[in-house]
Amino acid sequence: MDLCLALDVSVSYGEDGQHTFVEGEDVTGLIRTQEVSMAASTVSRYAEVRKAMVKLQQKLAAETDMLLDGRDICTTVLPNATAKIYLTADAEERARRRWLEMQQKGLPDTFEEVLQAVKDRDNQDMNRKVEPLRQAEDAVLVDSTNMTFDEVVDTILAIVEEKRHG
Repeated sequence: MDLCLALDVSVSYGEDGQHTFVEGEDVTGLIRTQEVSMAASTVSRYAEVRKAMVKLQQKLAAETDMLLDGRDICTTVLPNATAKIYLTADAEERARRRWLEMQQKGLPDTFEEVLQAVKDRDNQDMNRKVEPLRQAEDAVLVDSTNMTFDEVVDTILAIVEEKRHG
């Protein structure tokens, strides 16, 4: 837990979008890997580590306007966020998207391996004792299973605009 509190984590924006830095190193691409995703899920079972990471995320959100995504952002990290969206898709579609992203990066995982990892993470996150994955009561459900990327973005932007301006 002390390591979590001592980390220098920051977020900044460039021409190509939002970037996350840890100890000055741009980890934007790394945090989207399957290994980091599963490691985050595994570590999140430890209450003290979760508390430290929530505190860090809350600090970052207070310092900079940003889009945060994660499995407990609306329920734990930012329960008073202006706009809360529970973005989902069926496991096969999420696995397909992740697998295609990995293929573009030259990663060797098979679709079946990615699908199993998605299902394992869902199971682990939904059944953990400390703050399990769930939809916040006031979050808007967006099922992106049959949506294009642009449709998802347009839907989310419309929800944010509605929440911000009523």
